[in-house]
Amino acid sequence: MKSKPAPLILVVEDERIIAHDLQQTLVELGYETLPIASSADEALARAAERCPNLVLMDIRIKGKRDGIETAQLLTRQFDVPVVYLPAHADDATLDRAKRTEPQGYLLKPVKAAELRSTIEVALHRHTLGKRLRERERWHSSALSSMVDAVIAVDLSGTVTFMNPAAERLTGVSESAGIGQPVRDVVRLIPDDGPLRDESPIERALAERRPIPLGDAAIAGAGPARTITSDGASPLLQDGVLRGAVMVFRDVTELRRVQAQVELSDRLSSLATMAAGVAHEVNNALAVVVPNAAFIASEFQSLKAELRSTPRN
Repeated sequence: MKSKPAPLILVVEDERIIAHDLQQTLVELGYETLPIASSADEALARAAERCPNLVLMDIRIKGKRDGIETAQLLTRQFDVPVVYLPAHADDATLDRAKRTEPQGYLLKPVKAAELRSTIEVALHRHTLGKRLRERERWHSSALSSMVDAVIAVDLSGTVTFMNPAAERLTGVSESAGIGQPVRDVVRLIPDDGPLRDESPIERALAERRPIPLGDAAIAGAGPARTITSDGASPLLQDGVLRGAVMVFRDVTELRRVQAQVELSDRLSSLATMAAGVAHEVNNALAVVVPNAAFIASEFQSLKAELRSTPRN
């Protein structure tokens, strides 16, 4: 069985003695290292040649870009986790560093045990975060590919997600809908009543239960459409309410086809009834017509006989 390769680490440090000492510590801890970089350009070049699993970044380095700007570029281009190793930490620098969402922050000089634990935690967190992002992208792609419209809201009823089908049916783009109250994005007019101020998804939030919906129309969504909903349901995670989701679809064409089928069925039933009536009438006429002809023939015979009989 092959052993797992050692994580590859890039050190970005412009103090040569500190950099080499740090690199030697990493090797002794069992990590593989790239050649040391002392500037942003060198760091980006090293990562382009061979992408590291983690970057140990000093904040004050050579060149126009400091370590924080360099970390942003490395994260954006290579999706690599960064651990800052500054010599000191003032509030302004710490605030800037936090905005880049680093995986760790250690002040120099760093002890080997602290360095190892920080690296291992950073690698683990980055792996978990990457899996989570991939899962979210997969879920987002799956929802975006659905034929049915999907709208999700948070606890306040504010839209957090709309798939393309929801954009088409509501006439509202996702960029315009995100952050808006759901009642401003989709307003339903039920077939059996007037426009409702409260949407099914808001009821699902308030009542913490699935809310079914019959046929309805979307107010102000352009051409008249009939939509139906699979319902709005609360989103619960470990029993905690996180939001709600509503799934609905355009059934205008389906209802039109159903109406045509129903009309066709009625016409077919009417034709069957007419055929039955005609059959019954024909049965009666089958007796009446020959008898009528016989009677007419008899009248003609009597008429001829009367004409030939001399009058007194």
